[in-house]
Amino acid sequence: MKAAGRDREGRNDVRRTKLKGRKHWKSRSAVSEVIGSILILAITVVLFAGVMAFVYTMSGPPERVYTDLIGSIVLSPDGETVDEVRIINRGGQPLLDHRTDIYLTIGEEVRVLRISDSASPIGATWGTGATWTYRLDDVDAGRTTEIAVAIKDTQADVVVWESRLNPDA
Repeated sequence: MKAAGRDREGRNDVRRTKLKGRKHWKSRSAVSEVIGSILILAITVVLFAGVMAFVYTMSGPPERVYTDLIGSIVLSPDGETVDEVRIINRGGQPLLDHRTDIYLTIGEEVRVLRISDSASPIGATWGTGATWTYRLDDVDAGRTTEIAVAIKDTQADVVVWESRLNPDA
């Protein structure tokens, strides 16, 4: 008589041996729910990480420089030519020479100046109450010549102030 699970030579016959202790599940629906929950959780985590990465790469609001300036021109004694341009800092943040460009437009000519180009020395910081003055000795600017000024903070890349200066204003 042959033992169960053995062939003629007495070796174990794996094909005929029944494995005991293994349960066969008739329903696999619980497995599907677990896998589905894990997939939904993984998708949520990936989407959240993507949104957070996008938010962290966004730049903040641009830097603003708030300064109150008033500009004027000074006419020669005869009242027909412009002698100088004056701009008074009436308050706000002080402007620094190394990060401030002053664009002075006289007719068709544009000059890029600095705070340190002032005829009256005001230092490297243009603070409240200080007057920036630029003499127009080398320019024949008449009363009708259009003169405009724009002041730009180069570090913040923002125009702080701009104005057309009119002798009749």
